[in-house]
Amino acid sequence: MLSDQEKINCSDILEMMSDDDIFSLMHTSTNRAVSTKTRKEAISAILQFTQSIDEFFKRRKINKELLLNYIYKQSWAVPRGDLNEIKNYIIRKWDELERKKSGSKIHKTKAVAKWPPNQEEDSPRNPVPTRPVSFTQTNNYNNNKYVHNITINHTVVNVELPTNVSVANKESEEHWNAMTFTKWFYSMLNSHNPDIGQTVKPFGPQHFWRDAQMRLEMATRGEHVSEKFEGAETVAAKLLSFCVSDRLVFSPNDCADGLKSRTDAFGRKVILVCGLVHKDGICVGSFCQSFGLISDPTMNNSHKIRVTLLKLDENGALLTPALTCDNDASVMESLTISAIEFSK
Repeated sequence: MLSDQEKINCSDILEMMSDDDIFSLMHTSTNRAVSTKTRKEAISAILQFTQSIDEFFKRRKINKELLLNYIYKQSWAVPRGDLNEIKNYIIRKWDELERKKSGSKIHKTKAVAKWPPNQEEDSPRNPVPTRPVSFTQTNNYNNNKYVHNITINHTVVNVELPTNVSVANKESEEHWNAMTFTKWFYSMLNSHNPDIGQTVKPFGPQHFWRDAQMRLEMATRGEHVSEKFEGAETVAAKLLSFCVSDRLVFSPNDCADGLKSRTDAFGRKVILVCGLVHKDGICVGSFCQSFGLISDPTMNNSHKIRVTLLKLDENGALLTPALTCDNDASVMESLTISAIEFSK
């Protein structure tokens, strides 16, 4: 059986899963021996029927993407490696936290009794809400530390780095910000493809600035088509049409060579991503897309899309494309930067 602390740790991971995945995992874990009506009951049943941490991590729903997002939300250093290495990393971090917690309790016992325990430290952590993701980033300097705040699912994740942080660490941070945005955006967009049978997620003009612009470049059957779209509703509708009408599925390359992110001193962000395009289970081409994001002060500084450039190439790709081998990527980045720098 799981210990009380192990149940808390596993519950934090389960809270990040969708309702469909939670109930599916509950049926698997309990072998359909119990029936639950609420998400809370389902999570409780999963934990009650889980005999060990190893068994918990062996569940198919506890995948690499979920665990990496969990690590990211804990503000831990993000490891590289396969699924087993990531699982072992999380277990080691839990053990370290448990040892620190035990040491802290001993220290408090020896302390002066008139000091009450810190309620904020002793209170259980609130679970991550399951509302749609919003993406926010702010930077400032405080007490000689570089403070980086990211809002995901309306939960602020604070990442504090020394002011002399290495360029490599900053680049890694930018990469994970880009990955978070990319997974949110394409997961939301792809859900509108009726062929993949996913729960539809809200996607529309609310994610764009009112004067948003999109430039579309399509290479198909030896022809090159270039179009421009203006206005939040028009841009959102065009992007939706690729999944709703054309039945395309965008599969971004979330590795280091498939994502690029840059943030300027004003908080404006440029994200580039490339990947493959699928239809009916077949790779039908590749894509490269850039986003120019500006924070909205009326929406808790959540970033909204001001400009996006999308290049679609119908020529099927045998390998996942990378920005490092795409000459157009630097051009798209420059155009996106120019667009948001001169935005009204």
